[in-house]
Amino acid sequence: MERYGLDKGIRNKTVEVLASKAADSLPKRLLCLEVRKALKTRQDWLGQPICNE
Repeated sequence: MERYGLDKGIRNKTVEVLASKAADSLPKRLLCLEVRKALKTRQDWLGQPICNE
């Protein structure tokens, strides 16, 4: 949100409020790319091995 100047007045809001603001303010394609990037940076996200088999 900060990257797009949409963080004013919502920095201490709930995740639900932040998600709603992002969905209402960003184009769908941009929102999809941001979500994808965030998920890919997570260590234990889907697509990565859960155990060493």
